[in-house]
Amino acid sequence: MLKKIFWITLMFIGLQAQEIEGYYLTHVDDKGKQSIVEIFKYENKYFAYGFATTDGSISLDEKNPNEKLRGRDMGGVVFVWNLVQDDKKWSNGKIYNYANGKTYDASAWFDKNGNLIVKASVWGFGKELIWKKMSEKEVEQYLGTKPSIEKVIESIPQK
Repeated sequence: MLKKIFWITLMFIGLQAQEIEGYYLTHVDDKGKQSIVEIFKYENKYFAYGFATTDGSISLDEKNPNEKLRGRDMGGVVFVWNLVQDDKKWSNGKIYNYANGKTYDASAWFDKNGNLIVKASVWGFGKELIWKKMSEKEVEQYLGTKPSIEKVIESIPQK
């Protein structure tokens, strides 16, 4: 009986401790696009960058307040940075919206269905975006466009 309780407890802990790192299919954006993004850990913080879209198009950073960055291809550019894990939530990060050139506070958590909820907000008010975790098989067709992690790390905003 004790052994059975041990295994049930272990399974329960495993279900509760979801890892944020991995590949995700993002929400449909204002232009009807969905991106493939990777969340990775670097220096004890979490970051996300996109490297493909489901329709094969590219996304340009046309509204960036920094004129030197306007027009860049957003593929491989970190757009979520400095998320810090606190129990079952990640917070204190930033998220950049290339569609309007604005940066927001960012937090993330998993809902009961296993979707990642990414919240972009100002003073606590904002928009919750639903990202679906992808399996290795689902992401396989997009990996040919994935940049090196060294290149991605170079794009981390220094703010």
